[in-house]
Amino acid sequence: MRECSVMAPQSWTMRVFLFFFPLFSLRYGAASACNGARANSAVGVSHYLGSACCEYNALPPEAGARTYYFGQTMNAAHTILASQDGRLAEWIVRTVNKDYKLPRRNGCTATKFIRVELYSCRNESVQSADIEPSLPKRTCTNLRNFRTNGPEDARLVVLEPSTFGLVSNNWVGERRAPTDGPPDSKHQFVALGVVTADGVLRLQRSRPLYKAWPVDRDGNQLFGALEKNWVPFAVASEPGEDTLHVFQRLDEPGSGASIAFAVDAATGALKRRYACPGAGSALRARLGLPAGEWDAHPISGGTNAVRINTTHFLAFGHTMRAARRDVGSPAQPFPGRVYAQFAYTFEASPPFCLAAATREFHVSVPQGTTGPLVASFHTPPQRAACCSESAVQFPMGLVAVSHASDNSGDALDEHATLQLTWGYADSATYLSVIRLDWLRQHLHPLPNRGEFDAPNSSTLLSPPTFFPP
Repeated sequence: MRECSVMAPQSWTMRVFLFFFPLFSLRYGAASACNGARANSAVGVSHYLGSACCEYNALPPEAGARTYYFGQTMNAAHTILASQDGRLAEWIVRTVNKDYKLPRRNGCTATKFIRVELYSCRNESVQSADIEPSLPKRTCTNLRNFRTNGPEDARLVVLEPSTFGLVSNNWVGERRAPTDGPPDSKHQFVALGVVTADGVLRLQRSRPLYKAWPVDRDGNQLFGALEKNWVPFAVASEPGEDTLHVFQRLDEPGSGASIAFAVDAATGALKRRYACPGAGSALRARLGLPAGEWDAHPISGGTNAVRINTTHFLAFGHTMRAARRDVGSPAQPFPGRVYAQFAYTFEASPPFCLAAATREFHVSVPQGTTGPLVASFHTPPQRAACCSESAVQFPMGLVAVSHASDNSGDALDEHATLQLTWGYADSATYLSVIRLDWLRQHLHPLPNRGEFDAPNSSTLLSPPTFFPP
């Protein structure tokens, strides 16, 4: 097998290439494997594509992207870990949503867990560990998002050559606003994963991100009953600051700000809150969504973010058109949900203001499960057929790959590619390999944030308390 190398985070950061995003149809050429390619925080998905560990799917100039069938599993994600010296690609980490094969109990339609799989790039060894329900005896409520128990939808972020952070949903036994809702809340948890020098996967117990639910200066709760789709990224925002950060909101309801936190990954403590007023409203304007319609047209996170140069990160988020009957028309068929994807960038320094975004898009779903398939990026529908999940596309994981023989600089080469894993119809996962120079053309700067709100701000949070061990 040919050898590939990976550019691991140097101290606190992951180096990746600046890329931007255009839309619409494309064609594809033959896949390439390894050929001495060098990767930047990701090398490939060999065990899922049936190729060498450092397959990188280089695309010819006329091909913008290919899409592969990734697996019949809901919302899988993957990343790559380097060797201890930070150069050679050693491990592929994949996360998969799983269901316990148990009878329904406590009113729950399903009990979920997250399987974390570690694949060796040098042999066929596979290891796994599980993230389990935080409240295994929880009683479920017959409301959407509350009918199942257990964690799901893990996002992965590389923190050091052999260390990764895993951020996912799980449950806490406290009621959040509104106070007349269910007796528990879905929140975000973090676990650290390490591959030891002798190649053993060690996964820390998953911990909630903040137990002492903080309030802002006006006494408003900072968290609600449903906290999902937080965006992890790795950067040292302040001297001595921890590496792991997360976006809680890209467009905070009621304020239109973007909200991020610095995280103590070992304990789950949220140490500092960063607000960029007007950033979410500017993103909403760029996407062409109605101003202030946070319920009918919410904007949420999706993938982890990757550093694209010294000044910016990039990630993929999603929008949703709410599934609900028209008021006063009870006989109207219940519409299906429409989830669409978009790419966006944000500044690499606090308060991490959003900088640019693409239009919403859907990727044409390949027919079949083998070989690269035509990838067409197109405008999503405004409505979906009754009860159908086919309009649901949900971004999960993001890695970037260089094909240059020398990756010692801050940018990938001009032929670098992006690997985007995304869920389809709540039942399968696909992987789109996208050429970065092709993507660059349709990512456009956001409107001036000053048109929407006040100057940037950050808030130092009071020391948190935590769940008991």
